[in-house]
Amino acid sequence: MAAEPLSNGATHLSVPARYILPVHNRPSSSVNGKGALPVVDLGGDDDGRIAEEIVRAGREFGFFQVVNHGVPEEVMGAMMRAAEEFFALPEDEKMAYYSNDGKKLPRFHTSLRNGAGEEVLYWRDCLKLGCHPPDWPDKPRGLGAALEPYTAAVRATARRVLRLAAVGLGLEEEHFDGSLSGGGMMNVNHYPPCPDPSLTLGAGPHCDPGLVTVLMENVGGGLQMLLHGDGD
Repeated sequence: MAAEPLSNGATHLSVPARYILPVHNRPSSSVNGKGALPVVDLGGDDDGRIAEEIVRAGREFGFFQVVNHGVPEEVMGAMMRAAEEFFALPEDEKMAYYSNDGKKLPRFHTSLRNGAGEEVLYWRDCLKLGCHPPDWPDKPRGLGAALEPYTAAVRATARRVLRLAAVGLGLEEEHFDGSLSGGGMMNVNHYPPCPDPSLTLGAGPHCDPGLVTVLMENVGGGLQMLLHGDGD
């Protein structure tokens, strides 16, 4: 039986057994501090300096934060509010988009099983959207109006980062442009309040398959980075 979406209104006073991870896989708040997450400032016109920083961060970490990226705060805020409105829709309206077909877009789904072969579910709901070309739900009413400027701005930022990376690697600036020609997708993850976050995870360790992932993190923390596969 498929798991019931967590955002459908059920109140959990304890974590259901099928969400509880084995002890060795449970989340930890500890950080060993071998390296701080690199921050790359995309502002200014010193493209040589920015390209070097992107390549260095990519080689050493494979993950970095960008500031002065050009995506307006109001655009990000509107996107976040529209996402929250989707998960707050009445159950029947959300479930119209529910599917276990991983290729379907748009797709509302929940509780992906972890990748360790264990029958344990993750504590999250997810809305998967097509961005290029656009393929998103009709509801809530403001979702499309928020998605259009957000995806355009994020796409422009991704293109700039990739062009700078190409220059830093000694390639032609447009080397990666073809990889952004279509097929872009967005996962909107929703993590409902959990009665005991020490027992479960919203999303487990993974590596995204695409050329580049642009992540907008909501307040609250919880994102962890694995450095060189050594548990950092």
